[in-house]
Amino acid sequence: MRVCLILIVVMTFGLTEAQTLDIMMRYMRPSVTVINNPYDHLTPDFQWSMSGRLQAEINAAINALDEGNPPLALIHLDKAVEIDSNFWVSRYYRGVCYKKLNNFPTAVREFNRTIALNPKLAEPHVELGEIYIIMWLHEKVKNEFEQASRKNQSMPNGYYGLGHAAIFEDKIDKARRLYEKSTEVDSGFAEGYLMRAMIAMQADQNDVDALNLFTRSIRANPTHAQSYFWRSYCYTRKSDYKNAFSDINKALELNPTNPFLTRARGFLYIELNDYEKAFIDFKNALNMQNRELDENKFTGYQTDLDKRIDLQGLLNYLIANGYGLKDETLVALQKGFCLLAAGRATHALASVEEAELNEPAAAVFYTKALILEEKKLHEQALAYYEKALALDRDIYEAHRKKCVYHFEKKDYKSAYEDVNEMFRIQPGSPVAHRFRGLIRSAQGYLGPAIADLTAFIKTDTTDQIAIETRYTCLAVLNKWQEAKPDAEWLLKRTGNNWRKNDEFVSQYLEVGDTAFAVKICDTFSARYPQFYFSELRALEIYGTQRNWAEADQKIAKIMSMITEQKSPVVYSRLYYWKGFISRYRDHNINEALIWFSKAVQFNSTDAEALYALADVFTELGDRKKALKAYELLAKNGYKDAQSRYDSLRNQKK
Repeated sequence: MRVCLILIVVMTFGLTEAQTLDIMMRYMRPSVTVINNPYDHLTPDFQWSMSGRLQAEINAAINALDEGNPPLALIHLDKAVEIDSNFWVSRYYRGVCYKKLNNFPTAVREFNRTIALNPKLAEPHVELGEIYIIMWLHEKVKNEFEQASRKNQSMPNGYYGLGHAAIFEDKIDKARRLYEKSTEVDSGFAEGYLMRAMIAMQADQNDVDALNLFTRSIRANPTHAQSYFWRSYCYTRKSDYKNAFSDINKALELNPTNPFLTRARGFLYIELNDYEKAFIDFKNALNMQNRELDENKFTGYQTDLDKRIDLQGLLNYLIANGYGLKDETLVALQKGFCLLAAGRATHALASVEEAELNEPAAAVFYTKALILEEKKLHEQALAYYEKALALDRDIYEAHRKKCVYHFEKKDYKSAYEDVNEMFRIQPGSPVAHRFRGLIRSAQGYLGPAIADLTAFIKTDTTDQIAIETRYTCLAVLNKWQEAKPDAEWLLKRTGNNWRKNDEFVSQYLEVGDTAFAVKICDTFSARYPQFYFSELRALEIYGTQRNWAEADQKIAKIMSMITEQKSPVVYSRLYYWKGFISRYRDHNINEALIWFSKAVQFNSTDAEALYALADVFTELGDRKKALKAYELLAKNGYKDAQSRYDSLRNQKK
């Protein structure tokens, strides 16, 4: 396994079991993020020799950052910039705030401004390097950390970051040397020892050296929870569970509300077949995440979030209804739940089938249905959801799952029945509104579908499927004005995919709303000024409208972005429209002839340009060239080229 794949682990439930003997790597999906905490920040030294007002704002901002409140810090920093826009400290900490708020483009601008104001400073280069790692702009990472290490050779972070850059290039030995350098310049740099340990453990398969380096990392920083976690993992590889539990407990002591660490301990309990304690840890971990886990985000598409919501629902049901089960049934169900959460669906199924033999209870059937679904045995899963509901018709989650199955099978009658049950159990359920809206849309009941989807979107303004469906319903009903907010929301999520934007442009042009079509083009251009596609599309719209002033501006802008050598086909269109501007705005037909001729020269397949050229030839009395042009167009059946050719040919010379 590449080292960069195991630097930080982000755990989710419902994962496929990895084929490895190592317990934690069996259950945990690695992330490629290599920063121990990408949202930490360095604190450069500076002199407090500034005005009292400025000092007060900077101090308040730093205190707000220390308290974990970047938005408040930004308020003070904005005031600091108003007082003195060239004070590098304000710019640096504004960059820190935007980084913590995931506004990376603005953070990059602030850090670059900091560097311009204080070129000797190394810290902003480290921050930029970390941002580029998060953004996967690996080609920029190396440069920033090189500058950091060059500007401050006694700061370990530059060498540490260069170690990451080496890992991205699969240069493990180089990375090892750079991490060693980071601990040479600062013997208390825990992160450097941690990365050296990771390389020893994963690349060298040398657990002895890895354990020594993890220990050195902990000595350097006794509060470094990641080092305890990874040393626990290393002990687990050696089947030293006593020390593994000691370290994972220490990591949890440092981060008692961390669901990942809580689950990690649960996995250790699974390895020791202590499912009762594993169940408690999984329960606690899920409850920790329950604050962030919104069941109304359930989509029915078996996403990772859907699976977490499913597990949370099952957990809640087992806790609420497990007390009435036989002891051996409850133990088997808890074991099944733990194994399902660990991605071991086959083993989970065996445990639950054991429980089913003991006691055919609703909780057993519900748990088995979820496991069967994880194993993609959907018909069996549906049957077991129905068995569970036959014994307890108030399992909201089971109705929700059944509704999805029936909808996918186009059994809308049964899907409606489940939606009604969902509303009975949870009146006003947003998910029930969502499902009913999708069902009604599929059946063609567009007005009611819009009403349901609107009710759902009020509770979740981020559900793309719901918004796309409502937009489609409104479009089919020709309610284009009402559809605009949904169109704008969807357009924001197309990224730099101009083709998707152009589809919306075409739709609004078809219904005659050229103003909104142009707005789409201009919005795309503002977001992605390096692309000319949207500018060219706007030019076509302005040209068709004969809005020559705007068309002329678009032509000039596109010409400043690309050259005719590299983009002759695009330039053909630019020359085509310049020909129209010359002819109809400037009334200069000779100049129009030059531009239309160039358009055809650059793209001989552009029928529009050739047609415009033939028209000019006709007006100038160049009958021979006009006939030749119309003849070529007539062969392809273009417009009225044949009739024009015939008419011109029959005219007296």
